[in-house]
Amino acid sequence: KVMFAYKTPRPVTSVEWTPNGALNMLGATSGTTLYIFVPRVCATEAVNNETIKFLRAGAVYRSAELQEEVDPDEMVEEETPADEDDPDKQLHLADWKDASPVEAGRDLVLKCLHHSPLTQLSFHSKGDYVAVLSPTDPTHKRGVVIHIISQRKSVNPFKKMK
Repeated sequence: KVMFAYKTPRPVTSVEWTPNGALNMLGATSGTTLYIFVPRVCATEAVNNETIKFLRAGAVYRSAELQEEVDPDEMVEEETPADEDDPDKQLHLADWKDASPVEAGRDLVLKCLHHSPLTQLSFHSKGDYVAVLSPTDPTHKRGVVIHIISQRKSVNPFKKMK
């Protein structure tokens, strides 16, 4: 019996539930996008609300971070695409987007857009971290990306790829 369906523009390559029983969160990869769903039919309203609150914390975290007054001398440059001439520049890993109202009505909460097709995802046992694989990344530097969902941050665990 199908209880939940979502149409994606490309074939789905990976689907996984968070192993954290306190959260009702489903991740799926399709094309270059990581989708984070909260399928309402799969948990109580209280668990769904806590999960959505957890996922929205990243937006609050990022907006508070942007509103903080920062000394210009201590400013850190935002991640930008790497420059071949300057290997110290950080590589832009992914873009976080909130679901549109129409998508939210279909239980989608977050999308994370990548630069190349994703093939697999895996949640950490606590549910705040999710790793995605993109073996066809043209730079060979974003093949594995780890996302911190509660902060909407993306990190590259490997500084140098051979």
